Amino acid sequence: MYSELLILSYRETEADGQVSPGELLANLLASRGRCRRDGRSARSGAGTLATELDYDLALLRLCAAMGVDHDPQRFTDPGPERSRLELTLAGAGIDLGALDAELDGHEAP
Repeated sequence: MYSELLILSYRETEADGQVSPGELLANLLASRGRCRRDGRSARSGAGTLATELDYDLALLRLCAAMGVDHDPQRFTDPGPERSRLELTLAGAGIDLGALDAELDGHEAP
């Protein structure tokens, strides 16, 4: 079910036009921040689902721009695929944890 929602959303955004990798990264970091805030709040299941879909969509779009192997169909179990893509991006020089820490004013762990 989750992957089906993500596939539909991803198809919708493929026609969005050209967005720079910098803008895609900024969108991903903003979405990641919303996910972290939602994790600390008592947000509804639907709200959490929407936030996670937004994050995964931003993650897929950045991966596409960076030439990282990605496929929304792999999100049948989102956690492992999300982690795989984040690790792949880290290997390409985009360490989301370190960027989070910088945005929060802390050093990366």
